[in-house]
Amino acid sequence: TATLPRHPFGVEHHRAWVLRPGNWLLVLDAFDGLESNDVEQWFHFHETGVLEGGSVRFRDDMSVFVTDLTGEAKHQTARGREGKRPQGWISRHYGKREPRLSIGLRGRGQGASFATLLSLDSPPTEAKVSSSPTEMTVEFNANGTRERIVYRPRQGKLAVK
Repeated sequence: TATLPRHPFGVEHHRAWVLRPGNWLLVLDAFDGLESNDVEQWFHFHETGVLEGGSVRFRDDMSVFVTDLTGEAKHQTARGREGKRPQGWISRHYGKREPRLSIGLRGRGQGASFATLLSLDSPPTEAKVSSSPTEMTVEFNANGTRERIVYRPRQGKLAVK
């Protein structure tokens, strides 16, 4: 788990990662704000990634499904987008940008949160997220297994059950 302290925008960002090797990665984000804010998170993929339906497919026939388990975030994609807020780029060398498929999630709120699952083989089923300012509980089925994760962002505590 990690916390980015409150900064000039008045938002504190808490993040936790849970990895089930060979199956999925869960990224939990909780934002504490003094007022309602727009929040975004972006995932940038390997150069061979191609968006196909609800997944990112790679040339070796592996797919990664990116699922917002809250069902509340707005999805957006970018690959080499220019403009006021460039997105969909990586930089391996200073000053050299390379376009990459990127998937973004956007939310709004004083206590906004994301529960994003990156899963292999298939998307999750029966997902349920409940959150309050002090606790986020995430439940889902992945590859035939029921998962339950409880995250207390302000305390930096995480329990996988």
